[in-house]
Amino acid sequence: MLEPVTDAEALSGNHLPTTPAETTPPGRRRRFLEAMPTALLAAVVLLVLVGAGGVLGGVWRFATIDTGSMQPVLNPGDVAVLFSEPVANLQVGQIVAFHPPDEPKVTVIHRVVSIDRSNGAVVIVTRGDANNANDQWHSHVEGKVVWYKRARVPVVGYVTTWLQQPVVRFAVVVSIVVLVVSLSIGKVWRRTPADSIQP
Repeated sequence: MLEPVTDAEALSGNHLPTTPAETTPPGRRRRFLEAMPTALLAAVVLLVLVGAGGVLGGVWRFATIDTGSMQPVLNPGDVAVLFSEPVANLQVGQIVAFHPPDEPKVTVIHRVVSIDRSNGAVVIVTRGDANNANDQWHSHVEGKVVWYKRARVPVVGYVTTWLQQPVVRFAVVVSIVVLVVSLSIGKVWRRTPADSIQP
């Protein structure tokens, strides 16, 4: 049986309809927070695998910029993302990676200012955008492909240079292993009896 609502009760709000507060269930929020470190770690591992796979597959290469000779296009600390293309498609104005004559362990990334394809060889003259003169050498392009700059990743080069140190690499690997083990153990410890009940 419905009871009449008096004017006093209506004014006081005692009989006004109420709706439950819309809040995120604590269990769902907890599971989301617990899953975040694992998701971030998985994303980092995926990026590393994709990057390494591209390098091993010959799709792209990475080169750390150490000098300011290509500023403002490439700054010290940047990582240049290099893609390959046939030497026949090489054009003036492209930024390419090459080894100077008699320096096979040195990689230079400069812009092509001229190309000589006479006598069955490909010889390029290069210059850094920030330099006032062409490079002192003429580089013979060997092989069927040339690596050119297609993109850059700012600042990351400092991290890659830092990671080249053996002690740092070892510490990073140990940290990742410890993180994975800690997340796995923590997930087991946080499991409640209700979590193990199957419907």
